[in-house]
Amino acid sequence: MANTLETKAKIRASEIRDKLGFSKEPVANIFSLIESLGILLTKKPIYDSNISAYFIHYKNNYLFFINSAHTLGRQHFSAAHELYHYYYDKNLNGTICDTFKFKNQRNESETLADYFAVHFLMPEDGIYKFFNLVGEDIDINKIIKAQNYFKVSFKAMLVRLKVLGLIDKSEYDRYSTIHLNSTFARLGYTRELIRPTEETYIPQSYLEILYENYDKNQITERAYKEYLSDVGLSIEDLKIEEEVEDLAEETSFDY
Repeated sequence: MANTLETKAKIRASEIRDKLGFSKEPVANIFSLIESLGILLTKKPIYDSNISAYFIHYKNNYLFFINSAHTLGRQHFSAAHELYHYYYDKNLNGTICDTFKFKNQRNESETLADYFAVHFLMPEDGIYKFFNLVGEDIDINKIIKAQNYFKVSFKAMLVRLKVLGLIDKSEYDRYSTIHLNSTFARLGYTRELIRPTEETYIPQSYLEILYENYDKNQITERAYKEYLSDVGLSIEDLKIEEEVEDLAEETSFDY
């Protein structure tokens, strides 16, 4: 069953990669890609939670939320996972996702989305092309180089290489136990992908759309508050921001 789902997800990932013009190359910036599709992207750290991401679909509007308490590599995987829902789950109004669980997921769609993320971010042909260029004698340096090239988590890259047979179980187990921070520093790699970003990002367009609908009585105040809550905000937060802006205008000087 799992192999059947992975094959289906692999075909779909290849279709979307071709549609977006990636071929065998890595996705340069998945967050920019998401926004270029007209999807509202939000990020906020949620600690002590299994939530990796979620998406909301209302009429023709889509919103992705990414938990920035996770490492950047994990966030990229979660974003690719949500892209599966965007392209292939048009019937869903929304779902909360705990990514990178595969067959342990609670339903088929979530499993497909995880496998899609693997093949979308780390296409088989792209992996082989990369290691043909840097040399097939794989060591920790080349694994980290590959991880940075494909912009995924270290664990995701290790699992991918093991599944493709490029490293064996003993190598996988050995590399799984290394201390990432010190190894990355020793080899001169940035640690950006293996650290949480903990950023809060809410596009202005999202707040504008919400307020416009609320101001025109197209959504209730309760719904307005709920949508704000989805991205970790409240009406009180927005009032504070307005007061700060008003104060800045009052204290500005014209020369």
